[in-house]
Amino acid sequence: MVLYNNAQRFCWEQVHKINCVFRISHLFSPPQISDQLLALHALFASIELLNCGISEELIARRKLDWWRAELLEQGAENSHHPVVRYLHATGALKKLPESMLRLLLDSAEARFDAFAPVDEDDFIRLCQDIYRPQLLLELALEEADEALIPFRAAVLFNGGLIQLLRESGRRKENVLWWIPLSLLARFKVNRKELETYQDSEVLQALFGCILGLQEQSAVHQLPDRQPGLAKVARLEHLQLMTVLQTRQLDRLKGINPATYPRELSRWRVGDLMAAWKCARHLNKSSDY
Repeated sequence: MVLYNNAQRFCWEQVHKINCVFRISHLFSPPQISDQLLALHALFASIELLNCGISEELIARRKLDWWRAELLEQGAENSHHPVVRYLHATGALKKLPESMLRLLLDSAEARFDAFAPVDEDDFIRLCQDIYRPQLLLELALEEADEALIPFRAAVLFNGGLIQLLRESGRRKENVLWWIPLSLLARFKVNRKELETYQDSEVLQALFGCILGLQEQSAVHQLPDRQPGLAKVARLEHLQLMTVLQTRQLDRLKGINPATYPRELSRWRVGDLMAAWKCARHLNKSSDY
């Protein structure tokens, strides 16, 4: 029990470093998988942190190799890592297909060698590719099919964009590698200038275009009451997370990009109220 509690505490610490709104969405998660969700999101946080140390890329790659061995080759029950222990203890690891775990790790490693997207459409695909492994793993945890999610595109784009913004706030080099080339050309700046003048009006306008892609990539309204919606009731956590991430991105519009890391590291009382209203809406819809 002591090991279990220590592992749980460590998982919360990892998640708090990365995803502050998880605490809110977790409040409304199904009780039968709440501990498994915590373990899974702690894994996401642990992997994401590796993508922030680009100046120590070799070490990050070696740590990814360690995660591969720990998750896919070694017996999880014998692991000394708190996140792996908690994944095993909660039963989450048994639900996660090996192919999807590999996809999560491969996606993280691929970003060390990734090229900048050519245009906005390419950027949307990049965001979706970054977050797809996490979406698939959470769906596997909740034993749900991706086709059931009417808000899939919003989950993918919001999650991928926020992850890129968080990583950029921690990277020491090549911070804004993911800015589309078309936007650099449109605003007549290079990547180095953007990193040097993060409080410039040009950067704020450029990020305004990127944040505006949220509307182009997906409609993020909640699904209306409809027959069959009860089938996705257990995906409430995903829907709440999408609403919360949308609120985070909306708050970034019109503010200095240099303040993005601070804004993404906190939640507001309004987020809790929005989550409660969303959960209430979904509960009514699932009783249709």
